[in-house]
Amino acid sequence: MIERKHILVLALGLIVIFLAVLGYLNFSSEPVSVSPYAAMPKSTSAVLSINNYSRTFDYILMNNLMWQELRLDAEIEELALDLILLDSLIKSNSWSAVLSEDMKWHMSFHIHGDHYEHVFIVPTEKEKSEEFLSWFELYAKEVSTFSVFEDVEILKCTFKDSLFNTVYFTTTGGLFIASSQPNLVEDAVRSLNTGNSLQNDENFKIVENTAGSFADWNFFVNYKNPGSLNLLGLNIQTLSKSDIKWSDWTALDATVHPDLFLLNGFSHANSESYLSLFSKQKSQDVDAVEIIPEDVSLFFHFGVSNYSNYTKSKKEYFKKIGKEEAYLKKIASVKEICQIDLEVEFGKWIGNEFGVLFLDAKEGENKSSKVAYFRLSDVRLTSSMLENLAGMFPEEQKGEMMRIPVENFLDDFETVLFNGMNKPFFIILDKYLLLSEHEDLLKKVRQQYLQANTLKKSEMYANFATGLSDQSNVYLYIHLDKGREIYKDLLNSNSISFFDKNPTFSKKFEHLGIQFKDGKNDLYYQHVSLSFNPKQHSQGNILWEAVLDTDLIMKPQIVYNHYNNSREVLIQDVANTIYLLDNKGNLLWKRQMKEKIMSKVYQIDVYKNNKLQMLFNGESSVYLLDRKGRDVENFPIQLPALATNELAVIDYEKNREYRILIGVRGGEILNFDHYGKKIKGWKFKSDEEITYPIKYFLLNGNDYIVTAGSGGTPFVLSRKGEERLRIKESLPQHYSGKEFTLELNNDINQCRMVTTDASGNFIKLKFNGEKEIVNLEIISNQHEFLYEDVNNDRKNDYILLDSNRLMVFNSDKEKLFEIGIEEGSPANLNIYNFDSGHGKIGFTDMSGRQTYLYRDAGSLDPNFPLKGSTAYTITDLNKDGRQNLITGLGKKLMVYNLK
Repeated sequence: MIERKHILVLALGLIVIFLAVLGYLNFSSEPVSVSPYAAMPKSTSAVLSINNYSRTFDYILMNNLMWQELRLDAEIEELALDLILLDSLIKSNSWSAVLSEDMKWHMSFHIHGDHYEHVFIVPTEKEKSEEFLSWFELYAKEVSTFSVFEDVEILKCTFKDSLFNTVYFTTTGGLFIASSQPNLVEDAVRSLNTGNSLQNDENFKIVENTAGSFADWNFFVNYKNPGSLNLLGLNIQTLSKSDIKWSDWTALDATVHPDLFLLNGFSHANSESYLSLFSKQKSQDVDAVEIIPEDVSLFFHFGVSNYSNYTKSKKEYFKKIGKEEAYLKKIASVKEICQIDLEVEFGKWIGNEFGVLFLDAKEGENKSSKVAYFRLSDVRLTSSMLENLAGMFPEEQKGEMMRIPVENFLDDFETVLFNGMNKPFFIILDKYLLLSEHEDLLKKVRQQYLQANTLKKSEMYANFATGLSDQSNVYLYIHLDKGREIYKDLLNSNSISFFDKNPTFSKKFEHLGIQFKDGKNDLYYQHVSLSFNPKQHSQGNILWEAVLDTDLIMKPQIVYNHYNNSREVLIQDVANTIYLLDNKGNLLWKRQMKEKIMSKVYQIDVYKNNKLQMLFNGESSVYLLDRKGRDVENFPIQLPALATNELAVIDYEKNREYRILIGVRGGEILNFDHYGKKIKGWKFKSDEEITYPIKYFLLNGNDYIVTAGSGGTPFVLSRKGEERLRIKESLPQHYSGKEFTLELNNDINQCRMVTTDASGNFIKLKFNGEKEIVNLEIISNQHEFLYEDVNNDRKNDYILLDSNRLMVFNSDKEKLFEIGIEEGSPANLNIYNFDSGHGKIGFTDMSGRQTYLYRDAGSLDPNFPLKGSTAYTITDLNKDGRQNLITGLGKKLMVYNLK
């Protein structure tokens, strides 16, 4: 398809890049007749296997915030075009006939000169493979035979659309194989014919068997292949000098959220891998966060249940990688200088945790920010021994803190991670020994601990850590922006160039956590969590925020993009400007309007071509906009008089022949079709202004259009605007509430309109004229009400919001709860129903600029309060199963994650 550079893997395995970037990854349906892995040579560098194509493409590749952010990069955008092309192939009617019903598809990655290329492999049905050619001819500029390789015809396809590059493809063995490089297609054919493939690679099969089929995708990386390291954007020369050796294959299952990328799986690590040191160690709690500063850039944490066994394993590992001599030499050197056996003493000192941390490093300071720490099993013994040791060398004690007079104290005794402790200063903080060659670093750690500015006390870290395990053997945490200078040396020139050109990249991909634990049979469980923040915010549960021109006043409206079925947000400000933003906060367009929107925003399909337009009204006009914010033909409709209510949209036959009804001054209801033309034969006019909403229902084959006037007269109308039945009693006269709920029954006479009067009494008016007055509490005429089922008993409850309290009564008029509001201006009462069936009651404190959501028992939802100054919407903005709250806050449009 297209030429790939090293950094392109960011688009496909973002987590894995950072694992490798830090030199630490290696601590790290229906079956088809032929496995796709049979078409992948053993030299394959990495494999991406997609288990759920629909979710992966529609929800992740099209709508996920992380992927959309990555598409700003030119090379990744090219890959996105390849995937869009593949999607169009898969979703075409003719090609769907040749694909397996339970379709999975795969991408293999291969080093190709100084860059890498990818191959698409999709299972199909052998007997239908010839149908591919006829399909390609519909979309291609030219399809021709490129070659016949080992009796398999390889075709060359150039596309009519110049955005797409030349593709070489074949169908063989029940597989569709395509690539921009013909030799890679030939390699796949050769692997199928010879069996020299991943399907017969024992190390790959070990991890492949651990991959979960229910994950969004599986990502496999071959770390024994030097090309894989280069593919991941690493400086191979730097890594080759490390004593942290690579393992074989790793399999990771991916789950993607809009702000979080989770990977779980197993790494295969034999006795020549560093992970083997933890094969007999139980995972441990990460208690060191009690002393690690909140502004740490990066830390490695190691947990062992038996430090003596760890030491034995470390010596065996050093022997296998050729470091045993240097290790023994270091012990002998320390013994000669200090008269202590370092191995024995560490066995006495160290408990179940140790590691290194790096404080926020400025450019060029990556080596000077390191602090080593060790959990002590006997604080008194350690303190006494180190003080005695320091006292033996008074000439070295030149600072406030004491120091150990050994050059490069931990070099060769531990891995390269602990290098650089040159005559280190030391302190004991709580239960931990801290070492650094810079005294000021230890002072900073101590000061942060005393001020409780630690990860343990950090709300930011607590939110991030919820996606991680409490225990691990090996744990790496990275604040990607702060830690950049620390890991920069490990990147190759292409990766460095990428970060230099995209300085905000590491700011948006904020926190990375990598854990390994509980190794058995050379397999180590691995968990990875990466957080994403597209707008760089300060409040932990904000997904993103967008700053607009002036204060927002409207409840955010959710509209659908008919091209990719993603959800977008429409909002208006006090200057009457409306804005449309995509699901990651990017402004698509804005438009100055002459008036405030009065209604909710409806989407209709005027031209019946599955393209949606946005319909709403202001006081003087009815508007219909296309998805780019332009007026649709014949709109706006200039009303002959000012609107007295919001418009209603009715589609009687569900055939997209819409009717638009709206009340105007003079007591008239106007009726337009979706082209903006008045409906012939409709006529309705009243002596009262139509201030109540217009509602519609169908019962026993009859249409009923229901509303009421400012004097409380109810109207039940036919399609022509004629009075279908007359209700003798009336609703309360117009006041600030001017809303009603329809409560339907199979008998039209038993249907009723429910509203409240100015004193807060509920008025239930049946269509046969019977009226019931429910007196619950006397409240002001500025109240808001709801008549809906809150407690999931299938009976509507009474909900009242006044200036100083929220009250909820059940259907038997028993008070369920009351919430006092001592200060504030509560408004915008609403009910939100979730999967549990129990409603949650929400409102906004307009003066306090806070949003609230209460459970049916009267307890505040633990996500709340959240900052906001408008009515709010709760929806699954990214269709990923996570609810988002969307509200205005001054000039900002805020989108929160709800847990």
